[in-house]
Amino acid sequence: MRLDKVLLLSAAFWSIPGAVAAQPAPPPEGGPTPPAEPSSDGPSPEALEKAKQLFFQGNELRRAGDCQGALKYFLESRSLVPSVANTLNAAVCLAQMGRADEALEMYEELLTKLRERLTDEDRATIGPETKRLRALVGDLDVSADTDGRVVVDGRPRGQLPLVAPLRVLPGKHEVIVQKDGFVSFEAEVEIVAGQTARVRAKLEPLRLAGKLRVEGEGLEGAQLYVDGAPLGTVPWQGSLAPGEHTFWLVKGDLGTAPAPITIVKGQTALASPTLVSLGPELTLTIVPETARLVLDDVFVGLGRWRGRLPIGVHTVRAADEGYFVLEQSLEVRPAMQPTKPLKLAIDESHPRWGKRAQSAGSVWLDAFGGVALSNTLGSGAERSCDNPRAGRPTLSCANQSIAWGPLAGARFGYEFPFRLSLEAAGGYAHATKDLDRSWDTTFGQSTAAHYEVTDGLVFTGPFAALGLGYRAPLAGPLELRFHLLVGALFTRTWDDVTGTVTSGGRTVPVIVERAGESTSAPDLFVAPEADVGLRFGGFTTGLGLAAHVFTLQGGAGAIGQVYPSHPEACASSSVECAPGSDAIEGEETFRAFALFTPTLSVGYAFGL
Repeated sequence: MRLDKVLLLSAAFWSIPGAVAAQPAPPPEGGPTPPAEPSSDGPSPEALEKAKQLFFQGNELRRAGDCQGALKYFLESRSLVPSVANTLNAAVCLAQMGRADEALEMYEELLTKLRERLTDEDRATIGPETKRLRALVGDLDVSADTDGRVVVDGRPRGQLPLVAPLRVLPGKHEVIVQKDGFVSFEAEVEIVAGQTARVRAKLEPLRLAGKLRVEGEGLEGAQLYVDGAPLGTVPWQGSLAPGEHTFWLVKGDLGTAPAPITIVKGQTALASPTLVSLGPELTLTIVPETARLVLDDVFVGLGRWRGRLPIGVHTVRAADEGYFVLEQSLEVRPAMQPTKPLKLAIDESHPRWGKRAQSAGSVWLDAFGGVALSNTLGSGAERSCDNPRAGRPTLSCANQSIAWGPLAGARFGYEFPFRLSLEAAGGYAHATKDLDRSWDTTFGQSTAAHYEVTDGLVFTGPFAALGLGYRAPLAGPLELRFHLLVGALFTRTWDDVTGTVTSGGRTVPVIVERAGESTSAPDLFVAPEADVGLRFGGFTTGLGLAAHVFTLQGGAGAIGQVYPSHPEACASSSVECAPGSDAIEGEETFRAFALFTPTLSVGYAFGL
């Protein structure tokens, strides 16, 4: 039988006044009812009934898969009447939530304080689970030159001298030893699974002190926390070292957010906060563990904070030397994940990293691509619209599309420590544009002819460029990047012109001299670009906007005259007799223009 299947206990187990009966799993149907747990003193009927209700509420949440919510009820039930039932189910929930150290404490309490109430089946199932959990934790042995209270990561763990080492999860932990009238001893300790870490505390008398008094209507019985350590219940008065401190209160599901208070030597500071509804217990963990954690502009510790915050939206801010500041909103709800991990992004240029920050630089490369867009290629065909050349007919234009096509390439760069890059780029650009044109002319004895042509302009070719880049880190992995390239595109351009001529009610296709014949020429360009990107380790990705401004013109004289097809069929004033038209002769396929390209890039930086 697996312990994580422990869920429900029959109400019959609670039916005997003065005792709370339970076992790791429900009995099989038709099986005997386990014996009740005897109690010499016996809880009050009210406490017993309340403990039963809380226990069953916890089981309902366990049924629904809410182990965090269930744990709250099991622990409240234990605080009234400790039993095998609520202790075992609390242990199971703690283990499922990854709190192996607390789960192990519960199991060891079952095997010591409650051992006489366990059945053989209980011991057979608890034993292997206890062994598994012991392999997941380390031991913390704390001693001091006086008595005092031991607090680990803000949770009370016992009074000195300790009977046995404390069970603690692996990792770095803050250990505080407190005694009224003494300066609190604080230390950071590294716990390794299966090993014992030892802390020897020396407490100095508090010679310079002020006092803190916490009292007020409705605060009676609330637990007071100061600088992450529980000091007692309200009303409370005691000595604290002069300076800034942080305190908060918890009373059931009510409490306060962490708040600052100043202690002055020889004076008593009075705090009377208002209790509000709290969310579930929350653990905030930061990487690195030395980072300062601030909640709603109140400093609460380094690397880790555990407690309950008022329901609503809070601001979490974490900072450390050599890292980018992380600031984000945290919405506390009645039901939410119990752990919130935060990771700061490294600022590789910070002096903290020594040689790394002063290195010669780094090499990077990326690939980029997008759809290039423009309203014009600057071609003679586009400029001819309603703008006739001397001695030539006026052309009317219709159905002009935008110029568009793919643009893709790769960049290679060397970034200096001050984030300026020298870079080279290469790639390919392609853009097309269509438009319809028409004009009228006469031939013979004033015979009218109407020409209609469709231009298919093409601008294409590979490019190469050199330039500069700059990277500006923002918050966390977010950064701005700027590029400025100057280069040449080795263009091929042409105009696929097709059309018809109409006269006397007859329409025939036209022949356009040199239509579709490509011309080649280099074209210089300047390409500024800006993008917003993310950096995860060496990997980068970004969204940007680039402008490729082409400065020359090309393809001049590529198009010749326009003739009716089959001129050999000319008879009298038939359409085949129309002479060649020079309306579009000599047009160039492009002049100076700009392509605007929304880009997506991915890359990698070596050495970052």
